Formats: sequence, structure tokens, C-alpha cells
Amino acid sequence: MVIYMPMELTALCLVGYILLIVLAVIIVMVLLLLFSPFRYELDAKVKEEISARFKVRFLAGIFEFALVYKQEQLLMRIRLLGFKKRLKKKEDSKKDKKSTPKDSKNNISDTIKNFLAFVSDKENRGLVKYILPRAFKLLKKIAPDVIKTNFDFSLGKPDRTGYLTGAISLIPIVYMYDIHAYPDFDSEQMYLKGIIHIQGKIHIIYLLAFAIGLLKNKKIREVIKKIRRSKDGRKG
Repeated sequence: MVIYMPMELTALCLVGYILLIVLAVIIVMVLLLLFSPFRYELDAKVKEEISARFKVRFLAGIFEFALVYKQEQLLMRIRLLGFKKRLKKKEDSKKDKKSTPKDSKNNISDTIKNFLAFVSDKENRGLVKYILPRAFKLLKKIAPDVIKTNFDFSLGKPDRTGYLTGAISLIPIVYMYDIHAYPDFDSEQMYLKGIIHIQGKIHIIYLLAFAIGLLKNKKIREVIKKIRRSKDGRKG
């Protein structure tokens, strides 16, 4: 016995199968995005000039994003399925006449002052206690797997160089990774020369969980609203 289906029903079944396939592909892509690691690498060299390369790879290099800084120029490029494209190239900010080192220092100092004022405020201490443990947990999960450094440095005076050497020896991270720092007590000039290599991985699911955990706090949501209002007020 042969059953014939109407054309309309056949078309609906076909559309349903296509929608199911599309939905399955979307779910797989979301799961890959959340649980597959984004691997990052940083290579930098400090000598007469500073050169650096930062690279992020996803799904065994199917997607790759890179930042290259060399000869006072910043180059950004992206690669997807083997196809490369240069996104942006700009000159170093030192050549920008609109911005000066003094302006940059003022912006940094203002940011530090605002941060310290926020942390020291009694009303925000509970908020800081809520954020810090979660931030440390996140840092442990996204911390680099490899850090290799080899550099020479001097602060121009033996006593200052010695103080910095002592401070470096007190940093726990120095003993967790392959970090080598060689102080120069004879040089009368300040300098830093060397290389650094960092690599690790980040899972988006950890960042998402951290963000959701913060947004659950009512105080944090209020702070975000205040920041948005202040930005809207400046624009207006």
C-alpha cells in the first residue's frame, strides 16, 4: 500500500528539516564558542626599538586575529578559513599632534584617583569584597600557561636598581614561570632590554559566568546605571 503525501505537506516537512538543521548548526556554533578555548600568544622584544606581536587563535587556527607593533606602527589583521585581511594600520600615537605625553599622564592619573576614591569609599567596600574573590577565580582560569622572559635592566643608580631587584624577588609570579631578570648595577643610564613570551587560553564560558555573577548584584547594576547616566550627560 503506497501513501501519497500532498505537495503542501511535503514542502512543510522539507522546510522543517531545513530549520532543524539550521538550529542544530547554531547550537553547535554556540557551544563551540562557549567551551572551545581561544588561545593567545604574546611575543615582545625591547631593545633600541619596541616590537611586539599579539595573536589569538580559535578552533585550531580556523579563526586568527593578530596585532603586530613594529617600527612605531600598529598593524591589525584577521584570518578566517585561510583567507587573510588587513584591518587597520596606523602610526604610533607619538606622531599624533592632538595628543601629548602630558595629556596621557593626566588621563592615567585621573583614572587612578577615581579608582582609589571608589575603592576607599565605605559604601563601596562591600562591593569590592564581592568582586575581588570572583575576579581572582577568573584570573586563575585565564592565567597564562607559559611565561618566558629574559631581560636586563638598570635604574641608573646602584641603590635604585637594588631596590627594584628586591621588589621583583618578592613577586610570587617570578617563581611560578620561567622569568629571568638581570640587574645592571654599573650602568648610569636607565634602560630595559629583553624579550618576553606569553601564551595561554581563555574560555568564553568563564567570562560569561563572571559577568552574570556581577550583574546579579544590585549594587553593581546601580553603579553601571550611574556610569551610563554620566556618559549621557557629557554627550548632551
